[in-house]
Amino acid sequence: MSVLASRKQQLNGLFIAAALSLLLSACATQTSIVDSQDSAAAEIKQWHIRGKIGIRTATESLSAMLNWQQLSGAYTIRLSGALGSGSLQIIGNDNRVTVRQAGQADQYASDAEQLLQQLLGWSVPIEHIYYWIRGLPAEVPIDRQTSADGHLSVLEQDGWRVEYLRYQQFANVALPSKLQLQHEDLKVTLIIKDWQFSNPV
Repeated sequence: MSVLASRKQQLNGLFIAAALSLLLSACATQTSIVDSQDSAAAEIKQWHIRGKIGIRTATESLSAMLNWQQLSGAYTIRLSGALGSGSLQIIGNDNRVTVRQAGQADQYASDAEQLLQQLLGWSVPIEHIYYWIRGLPAEVPIDRQTSADGHLSVLEQDGWRVEYLRYQQFANVALPSKLQLQHEDLKVTLIIKDWQFSNPV
């Protein structure tokens, strides 16, 4: 092998090594950003959210003001103006879910999705949204995409596609302020105007 060929081979080897080094560094940086984002959001266990929800099915389009109070495993979700009936409350914990509608008897079940489907003709996975609304995947197999700044951008999980359209800083934590959930003909849009936290973040 000539000196020139040997030198060229060495340069090619250095180029490949440098490229791999840059690639691994970029991957490590991206993983670090994602881990940091997930860690900060995961620390939020209690909150009070105010915003708006839009629900579109194959046959109708609805909207309501959203008020969600989460205290660890217990939650109260109030939809004002939902279905033109004044208000609807979903009150739940690990054992029971209650749906309360103006002018109607309270309805009880152990499963929120089943009860909402029975009463309204559509349902959303509230147990998963507990994670999704913080920009986190729920604890089931997932397919996820992240943006350059480490935020979750697209999540496909348990038959649902979640798109994160906007993030905003709340108490120094970047949290979703607009996201869309879609499952078959059902599309849910959540717009979060305010996050308040009951635990330090």
